[in-house]
Formats: sequence, structure tokens, C-alpha cells
Amino acid sequence: STFAGGLAVETSGLVYDFSSGNVGIGTAGPTVALDVVGAGKFSSGITVAGNNIVSSLSGGGFYHSTANAGMYGVSGTLAITNWDDTTKGITIKTATGNVGIGTTTPTWLLNPTSATGAQLALSSGAGFSQWAFRNAGGNLYFATTTVAGTATSSVSALAINSNGLLTVNSASITGLTTTTNLLANASSTFQNFTAVNSTSTNATTTNLFSTTASSTNLFS
Repeated sequence: STFAGGLAVETSGLVYDFSSGNVGIGTAGPTVALDVVGAGKFSSGITVAGNNIVSSLSGGGFYHSTANAGMYGVSGTLAITNWDDTTKGITIKTATGNVGIGTTTPTWLLNPTSATGAQLALSSGAGFSQWAFRNAGGNLYFATTTVAGTATSSVSALAINSNGLLTVNSASITGLTTTTNLLANASSTFQNFTAVNSTSTNATTTNLFSTTASSTNLFS
């Protein structure tokens, strides 16, 4: 049927404004193409400007189909994520305030997670290498990256294993004191170094404490 001059059901229940072409639900004066006053309910997702607003992943959220990314909230979790792989993104646990990057189950206040690369990098801007920090198999590594930041140095500058053993490669160390577990490789220089109950393999006074080495302060 055709209704000339518009249509109104119960004044404002359902209104079609003939002059503007707008439709109103709960309002007698719709100002946009679809003007709803009050709550709405959708049993499945809707699409806005070619992108989906969905209720999936056991919760409600927003999805950008071109970027394949979105945001959703469910069961105490707010996530900004890749829609196909929810481990790739940011997760906030509202009960604890814990934030996870690359994990949906953060156990600490900030929990960046990766099984394939550095979990944290510090940058001073374009044109400089970054310092990368990585937990790999329970071992902690500190290394520099390329200027582009796409790869780390093949040998880390410093490493600490799960037993607390500290390994320093090609480093100059000043004023370091240790009671156990220090291993230095390559061309390492030590100044003002104090060791307790230490032993040495292939060490000479030529390349180790050339000016201050003695059996008194090198071996207890």
C-alpha cells in the first residue's frame, strides 16, 4: 500500500516522515534516516558503512572487516585484537587491571608475550638501534637491533639464565661485584672487580687485571 503524506503508528511508535524520508521508532520527529529513541536488540550482527558491528566471540564488539580487527568485551575482559586470532592484540582484565599484549591471560600488571621474538624494545627515535629484551625458554637476553629494528644482534650483549648465571659478551665492566655465577666471554675488560670464592680458566695477568691482579684479591 502507498501512504501519501507519511505514516504514524500510535503517534510516535513508528513514524515515516514523508518530507525527509526519515523513519522514527519511539519518536514523532526523526532527524536521521533511522532514528530510534530507546533500547534496541539484535539477534545477530549488523553492518555499518561496510563494517560489521557484531555480537560474537561470546560477547559484543565492533569489527572492521577491512583491517580484520576490532574490540570486544566478555566475562571481565576487554580486548582490542585481530578477529581471527585473539592472542594477537591487547587484553585488559577488568577485575585485576592486568594488561596482556600477545596473550589473553595476563598474570601481571603488564604482561607482553611472544614465543618468537623480543617482548620489549626501547627506542630513542629513527636512525638508531633499539635495545631489545627477550625471555626465551626462561633465559633473559639483552641485545641491540638493526637500525630498522627488524632483527637483533646475533650475540646478545648480556644474558641471565634461569639459575641466575650472568653471561657478558665483549663487554667492559667497571665496578662489578659478584659472589657467584659470572661468566665473561671474548674480549672482556674488568676494572675494580671483587670476587669471592672464584676460579679461573686460561686467565693471565696480561689480559685480566694487567695492573692490579694478585693472588690476594683474585682468588680467596
